[in-house]
Amino acid sequence: MKGTVATRPAVRKTEAEAQAAAPAPKRLASAGTAGRRPRKRFKRLSVVSRILSDHPGPARRFVFRLVRLHKVKKRHAEEAAQIDNWFHSRALRNLKELDISFDLLDYVHEKLYPLPPSVFRLAPTLLVAIIGFCEFPKEITHSLSFPLLKQLILRRVSICQDVFHGVLSACGLLESLELKEIRDTNCLRISSATLRSVSLCACFAAKGELFIEDAPLLERLLLPCPREGRETIRIIKAPKLEILGLLSPRISETEIANVVFQSLTPTSLNNTIATVKVLALEFPVPDLNAVIHVLTCFPCLEKLHVIWEKYLKIGTKNARQYDPLDPVKGLDTHLKKLVLKNYEASEQDVGFAKFFILNAKVLKKLKFGVSHRINKQWDVDAVFHADALQGAVGAALRDYKGGFIAASNERLEHVVDAGTAEAYALRHGILLAQQMGISKLIVELDCLEVINTMNRGFTASCAAAIYSDSLVLTIGYTSMSFVHCPRETNSVAHVLARQVVSAPPWVWIDEPPAFIVKGL
Repeated sequence: MKGTVATRPAVRKTEAEAQAAAPAPKRLASAGTAGRRPRKRFKRLSVVSRILSDHPGPARRFVFRLVRLHKVKKRHAEEAAQIDNWFHSRALRNLKELDISFDLLDYVHEKLYPLPPSVFRLAPTLLVAIIGFCEFPKEITHSLSFPLLKQLILRRVSICQDVFHGVLSACGLLESLELKEIRDTNCLRISSATLRSVSLCACFAAKGELFIEDAPLLERLLLPCPREGRETIRIIKAPKLEILGLLSPRISETEIANVVFQSLTPTSLNNTIATVKVLALEFPVPDLNAVIHVLTCFPCLEKLHVIWEKYLKIGTKNARQYDPLDPVKGLDTHLKKLVLKNYEASEQDVGFAKFFILNAKVLKKLKFGVSHRINKQWDVDAVFHADALQGAVGAALRDYKGGFIAASNERLEHVVDAGTAEAYALRHGILLAQQMGISKLIVELDCLEVINTMNRGFTASCAAAIYSDSLVLTIGYTSMSFVHCPRETNSVAHVLARQVVSAPPWVWIDEPPAFIVKGL
């Protein structure tokens, strides 16, 4: 049976000895340091040494985060030798997963602990390596090889260009690479015949330039936390790149093949990137022209994520004004999903969403991520024709002052009774409120049956499945209440439902249709 070796602060001596005596347990302890006193954290080193010495092996996984050594030279040297011996132990032969990081030697100057060279003894069998808060050796042997390694994560490490290149070249099967706060270098070059995913999170501690020179299988380039003005990213050859982002004005320059973005503004529209299908963008405000300007470079985009971060000090410059007579190539034929994060339902936000609703012809899903609570009110109503067993529903969304936000209606081709039509109206209104990014909602209806059913949470009527859907939809709201109102005060929703009987269904955002203006 293979096991896992990890460490827990303040492990009692008797417990450690009892665990060490057991034959190859699945897990000897759990990693972590939070909330422990420093003195006990030092004791962990001897406990781990004893466990490794007594463990028959082989262990599958070794986890020790924030290894801490004494500052006194004699104690420090003894503990460093102790750590070095860990990687010679029989328990770690044939180790598959390594997760190790070190505490800072000097917090004032942020001095990193040197990575023990003996760590590389584990290289031949590792599948996953996570190494953090340490300084790599200035040189590595040419014989170093990670023949099985598939995932490599380097976090806040100091490593020179030559050593980084040597480590990467030693990985014959590497598929995933994650880099965060790489120190003491201002340039990294990546060439790999096997890499499929690269993640760069605040890649350089200071200014730096990253080249992806040749990555024939690279599919994902993730940039979750770009730092303002510190990074330049150049992708020379990645013919299968499909997922890209976060592209942000904070990245001073991004070059993909022959397309160059300076603070997220394309320098030319002569070339496009046809392989990218999923894209994430970051802007300080909902700048439609800036987003459209970027989208012209991605004609085959299927999923778009737009994040609005108000704290951004850098905006886009020289964005081309959108021309309706020159539509964005691919917008009406490819874009299927749009996600808007930090949506606040402002006039600018609504206008941004409205553009895509009207112009992305194959859009199937529009998702809103709301950063603040928004109090809104829906009026919903239904119309039922008993002779034809048909009906229609209408819904109107207003803010707490009664101002118009949105409205919609829909035809029901087959509905068994008026109560079912009212249930459909409720679900229709909740869905539209969800699509508008609303988190707090008051639903006004003139049908007591619907209100009582939603408050009870169940019904035995033929509309049970529709009510069940509506109850599930309410889970995503911060607050929702159902209020009964007289029919005359629900006239707007009723007029909307009547309208769709003789006209096609529609959604109105920001501007109300003329036939309901008097009732608002």
